[in-house]
Amino acid sequence: MLEKPSEYYIPRFLSIEKIAMKGVFDAQTKSWIPAILAIDFADSAFSSAQTAFSAVFENETEKNASPERFFYDKNERLRLFLFDSVSENTDSEAKNGVIEEFSMDSSGKILQSMNDSEIFRTEYDDFMRISRKIRWNIQKSPRNPELSSVIQFEYASDSAHFPMMKVERLPQKKMTKKTFFGENEQPSRYSESENGEKTFEISWNYDRENRVISEIKTKYTDGVALSSRRDFEYTKRSEKPNVKIWENGVLRLVTEYAADDVWTTTTYFDGGYAVSAHFSHGRKEIETVYVNDRVVRRRRF
Repeated sequence: MLEKPSEYYIPRFLSIEKIAMKGVFDAQTKSWIPAILAIDFADSAFSSAQTAFSAVFENETEKNASPERFFYDKNERLRLFLFDSVSENTDSEAKNGVIEEFSMDSSGKILQSMNDSEIFRTEYDDFMRISRKIRWNIQKSPRNPELSSVIQFEYASDSAHFPMMKVERLPQKKMTKKTFFGENEQPSRYSESENGEKTFEISWNYDRENRVISEIKTKYTDGVALSSRRDFEYTKRSEKPNVKIWENGVLRLVTEYAADDVWTTTTYFDGGYAVSAHFSHGRKEIETVYVNDRVVRRRRF
């Protein structure tokens, strides 16, 4: 990791300026993270107390003691907020205290927050759209943050308000998650991969009212693809859609509604065997067994 001056305002009480003016470069995310994770405070001393911040400190007086602290720059823009409920006692309650911080860089394009276990960063592009979210875990060692996840957002054009794709990378699990969005701003496809190999995928199709009309899931195990499909039919008879479920191209389950509380479910098995159950007001009333579409047994409840 390299060290360079930056404008991330992550403080530790009286060590604000020293920490605010330094950062460390994370090669994995190609970004700078707070120097609070890399500086030995015992070796940090300041000469000028207000280099990076103005004297506008709220909730810092003895009369107005509060765990909340607000720090502003010389233009009186909020640069950092700190909430610290950890007392100076050594009992168990103090050890479970909460430390919350967030800060924004001078360009207003990076918002960073922190607690006693994780660091979160949100980055914006020139059009103030979210371009990246990063999360680090610092529970094991605050000086050596562990990259938990990086989420990248991509947009179709400069005028697009909604992303066309979201990519989340989880380095510790060696996993990548991708979500593609359609023109209706709904997810059209989602996939997961581990060690570069695709393990799961799901896709959706919608009608003009943005209701899902089909959902296809595929799981990949040892080079074998197992797929399932759900088809949805919307009618005026019920608010719930009729559903057909297919497994590897074979119809397995059909649910049809005559009303919201009246429906029939038919389960299909191999060998031409099927069982149909009719429900009314939540109670099973009729069960019918078929073999090659021929009724072989029927009973009422």
